[in-house]
Amino acid sequence: APAAMLLGSDAREKAARLVSAGLLLLALCSIILGLLGINCIGWTFRQFGARGEALELVSGYMSIWYLGCVTGSLSMAGNNILIATGDSRWAGGMMIFGMTLNVILDPLLIFGYAGLPALGIRGAAIATVLAQLVAALMVLILLKKRYRLLIFRNWDLVWLPKLWRTVIRYAIPASIGMLLMPLGTAVITRITAHFGDAAVAGCGIAARIESFAFIFPMALGMSLMPMVGQNFGAQFYSRIRQCRR
Repeated sequence: APAAMLLGSDAREKAARLVSAGLLLLALCSIILGLLGINCIGWTFRQFGARGEALELVSGYMSIWYLGCVTGSLSMAGNNILIATGDSRWAGGMMIFGMTLNVILDPLLIFGYAGLPALGIRGAAIATVLAQLVAALMVLILLKKRYRLLIFRNWDLVWLPKLWRTVIRYAIPASIGMLLMPLGTAVITRITAHFGDAAVAGCGIAARIESFAFIFPMALGMSLMPMVGQNFGAQFYSRIRQCRR
């Protein structure tokens, strides 16, 4: 949102500094959270009811997945910034590319096709992290080359904390909102775990199908964000009211 407002007010250099500082902060936080997650895998998933073989499988997957916190977060944030520029086509294309690459890599690494070793559930995690890494690199290149929104020169430790405070002011409410759904899923998983692994797997499949119901409102919200942000930055408030209607 703040990046869209700066772009709307034609302050591209300020937007670039904000985006660069925000992605740096995101990468640092993701690395810290990933390391904490790796060291808390056993305790965390025992709280969800995982035991025995199920806990071993979860540990094998999550020990790799946590290493991809930084790649996943950069890919997601980069796509959101692309949307903030008003170019949702590139953002959608990057999402589709990442998912397609993941789908291609999954059978190769899980079952060991094309001469690769069969890694089982660990292969699924590696495929996810690799797909996220490639997608994140492509998004960062787009932000740097096409939109000139990444600046790594003339960094000043004086304005960096100020930019971080701006990012955090918007990030905390957004994070709380995004946490509601996974927290709800965690509670449901904890309750369902009493009925066995098959019940947990069934709920997981149902949740994937349920996510299709959110496609339209999520797409509408993602489209409104850059429209409202840029028009607010340009002080075209009548357009914002039209967008809301």
